[in-house]
Amino acid sequence: MKISIITVSYNSERTIEQTIQSVINQDYCQLEYIIIDGKSTDNTGNIIEKYIEYISCYVSERDEGIYDAFNKGIEKATGEIIGFINSDDILAPGTLNYISKNFNSNTDVMFGNIIYFDDKIEKYKILRKADPKLRKIQYEMTPSIFHPATFIKKNAYKKFGSYNKQIKLAADWELLLRFYTQGANFYYVNQTLAYFRGGGASSGRLNCNFRIEDFNEYKQILFQYSNNKLKNYFYYYKKVLFGYSVYILRKFGIAKKIKKIINKNKYVEIKD
Repeated sequence: MKISIITVSYNSERTIEQTIQSVINQDYCQLEYIIIDGKSTDNTGNIIEKYIEYISCYVSERDEGIYDAFNKGIEKATGEIIGFINSDDILAPGTLNYISKNFNSNTDVMFGNIIYFDDKIEKYKILRKADPKLRKIQYEMTPSIFHPATFIKKNAYKKFGSYNKQIKLAADWELLLRFYTQGANFYYVNQTLAYFRGGGASSGRLNCNFRIEDFNEYKQILFQYSNNKLKNYFYYYKKVLFGYSVYILRKFGIAKKIKKIINKNKYVEIKD
């Protein structure tokens, strides 16, 4: 089974080498590795060139944002299964072999667990499990499903569509929600498939800068896919309140201490 892994990058010199190594060290012979770079201005391109012999397709050009880059990767991909590992995340060892053995013909979307880590805080990591039943996916993406630990059939993109590049922060959630509501077959595996580094596009922007227009984007998706107005407003204001609270706590340096206390029993160490 041919699997396409897509890495999207822009000015990622600090983390992309670790990402690339996690992919090319998978020991999976039917790997197609695609890197879509947004014309980085730092050392990202030179790092990518170091590994060019392991990369099936490398594009470096300006794009219209991360979801436009995602779509470029999907168009280039020739594998039966497509996964995204962004330039600050890590593909867990053995993931591709595991997917190849467990991805059955009836599945459109396979999803598993991640290990969340933040190398600015501590050396320990937090295991986060997806929800096998996707009970809250219509109201919030996490903790239902995690994008780096989600692998989708190429044919499913052809059937249900690709990323809506007009959405700036939550197009990954909108895509999975669209797949879910239109009848795609989701299959959960209780397996860690990826490591997710804190501080990505959506988490960093929503939690640090608190732009109400970003939450309005979330609100539009809610009401597009759910007719339950009461629940929609509940989850919308819950997200706004949480985002504003995190913004205040981070502004005064309290968030890290609270986060450590809450998650003190969830640490697992990643062995090199």
